[in-house]
Amino acid sequence: MASPPFAVVLRISGVAVSQSDLETALGVGLVRYEPARAGPLHYAQIDVLTKDDPWAGIIDCVERFGSQIQALKKDRSIGRVSIDLAVSFDERFAVVTYNLPSHIAEAVGRQGIDVEFSVYVGSDDVIH
Repeated sequence: MASPPFAVVLRISGVAVSQSDLETALGVGLVRYEPARAGPLHYAQIDVLTKDDPWAGIIDCVERFGSQIQALKKDRSIGRVSIDLAVSFDERFAVVTYNLPSHIAEAVGRQGIDVEFSVYVGSDDVIH
């Protein structure tokens, strides 16, 4: 079994409010806020601080922002929200298994947040 994700971010698409309004609503600075590929909406991103335990970082994130995200979705200020787990895939292996613990899936899903996996081929030296 492979180790947990090396990076975790909260992605927010379909953002219809300004960067400052979104930051105020969430109570945190965004690491990315940019126009969507098409249309007038924006895309935003928050880094999930994971320290030594990415799973605890994800739980902290969804507990911290969950109610604000639900309110923003309800008034259509934002669209889809997901936790993106960026994982490495060593090119020497044909198959690698990653485990998303059930308590993480439940906590994220309870807040209406999707889970995505971004998989990158390469060694740890290349990724870090």
